[in-house]
Amino acid sequence: MVGVGPGNGAALGRRFAREGYAVALLARTTATSEPLAASLADARSYSCDVTDAAFEGAFRVNALGLLLAAKQVIPAMKGQGGGNIKDKPDDFFIAPDDLADCAFHLTTQPRSAWSFEVEARPFRENW
Repeated sequence: MVGVGPGNGAALGRRFAREGYAVALLARTTATSEPLAASLADARSYSCDVTDAAFEGAFRVNALGLLLAAKQVIPAMKGQGGGNIKDKPDDFFIAPDDLADCAFHLTTQPRSAWSFEVEARPFRENW
């Protein structure tokens, strides 16, 4: 698993380990992956930076954009005594364990009926 953190990466590692796979957990630091590897039967933790400029660009637009917008409106909200900043509700996002189940299915599907990909989307997304 590449990019192991406490969410999807950890869930994927646990899912594949539960099925008896040897699991390599890669992350920039081993702060999360090392304790996880120690808790799994056949897993190892590795420090590995696989930074990608395209990902960082998407992060800047999505996550950082929301943060910067919040910084602009919070002073006015404080002046009015409160307010809300809402991006998406928690149940909008795919649960890490469910994503891990989808990924595991891709690797174990029968040869007679299989797919190259799964488009996993949260049920609340409008598409």
